[in-house]
Amino acid sequence: MTSVSPLIDRLECAAYKIPTDAPEGDGTFEWDSTTMVMVEIWAGSHCGIGYTYADAAVTGLIAILKYTLMGSECFDIPSILECLAIKVRNSGRSGSTTPCDAGSAEA
Repeated sequence: MTSVSPLIDRLECAAYKIPTDAPEGDGTFEWDSTTMVMVEIWAGSHCGIGYTYADAAVTGLIAILKYTLMGSECFDIPSILECLAIKVRNSGRSGSTTPCDAGSAEA
């Protein structure tokens, strides 16, 4: 008997601008807020949440990638990473499309 994980059937993404308590800087740039991008992915009755600190423009990339994820088995991470790597292969190898080292898929 083969065990099949639930299929991804919903994804929502939003960016939130969070003000800092006081102005911050790193010697090259100063800021007074941070942008957090949050993603919620549903598979059946289960929901996973992830977030990163990035420009709100990343939500546009996630909206495009959403359709690559729909219908995927939620625990088949190697296949998901491979599909995502193929989808962004012409978008550059650094920044928002940098592959992570979270599975056996290589881009």
